[in-house]
Amino acid sequence: MQKKQNRCMNFFKGIACIGVVYLHSIPDNSPNIVKIISYFLKFCVLLFFLISGYYLYHNNKKKIKRKIFHILKLLIFTEIIYGIVDVMIYGKEIPSMTKTDLIIKLFTGTFFNNTLWFMYALLWSYICMYFIVKIKKKRIFYHLSFLTLIIHVIMRTLIKGMPWYSATIFRNFLFYGLPTVLIGYWIRENREKLQQLFSNKQCIIMIGIGELMTCIEYGITKTALDIYLGTIITAFFLFLFIIKNENLYINKIMEYIGKNLYMYIYVIHCFAIDLVIEIAQKIGELQNQLYACTIPIQSIILSIFISYIIDKIEKKIKGVLS
Repeated sequence: MQKKQNRCMNFFKGIACIGVVYLHSIPDNSPNIVKIISYFLKFCVLLFFLISGYYLYHNNKKKIKRKIFHILKLLIFTEIIYGIVDVMIYGKEIPSMTKTDLIIKLFTGTFFNNTLWFMYALLWSYICMYFIVKIKKKRIFYHLSFLTLIIHVIMRTLIKGMPWYSATIFRNFLFYGLPTVLIGYWIRENREKLQQLFSNKQCIIMIGIGELMTCIEYGITKTALDIYLGTIITAFFLFLFIIKNENLYINKIMEYIGKNLYMYIYVIHCFAIDLVIEIAQKIGELQNQLYACTIPIQSIILSIFISYIIDKIEKKIKGVLS
């Protein structure tokens, strides 16, 4: 029996993975409007963590173990691919590391690609959830999760200008991944109550308030962060809207991207961005501000195209083998 698809969730997964590519491909010399748009997309990574926690609910410890090994295998494969590309194509040397460096990398990610921190955060979040479910102390962690995200935003805003600041202090499972996964888990546990408590109209209003807050927070602090207090509000109420409207049809193409291509896009989008930037350098347009506006768009299109080809090839192979 085929698992029922949440069409609305697939649509917004498509939006979110495209948003991630956009966030990672904005050149420094882009016009302000290009950078402003990025603040409306800050919810994207939070949304993926929420989805991960939501679908972890009611999984017994054995199934959580399977999820842990699945993400671990994917992470190892991806790191190896990026490592080969760095060494063989870009001619980079494998960095030497102390034991302390190795431990920090293992907990915060990554070895060859900074965007893979998400997978490290998800891996350790799943491991933590295994023990949280085992000891049956979820409620304590539910309260801590919201508080941790708020502390994340406040502390990061205060210390980002410090010379010793590093994004890895906050961009990890403790301050980012696990709290959001727990919130997604909590939403699933209280789904019926939350659906009755908030209407679609209220969710949309709160999404708008969250986006406005995000822009105001940046305007006041002048500090670029991964998330803001407004981002947390946006992601939370967007996710409520999604689970309230499972069968909502918005766009078939975006649904397809969110259902079939999102993981491929995540894994290969850095290749696509590097290729687009390399072409811009060769044709001498990298410093052209007008051309810089098109780099995120080119990166998104190329990421989708490559992912589509990979998806079709994989399905062909599965069809032959089955």
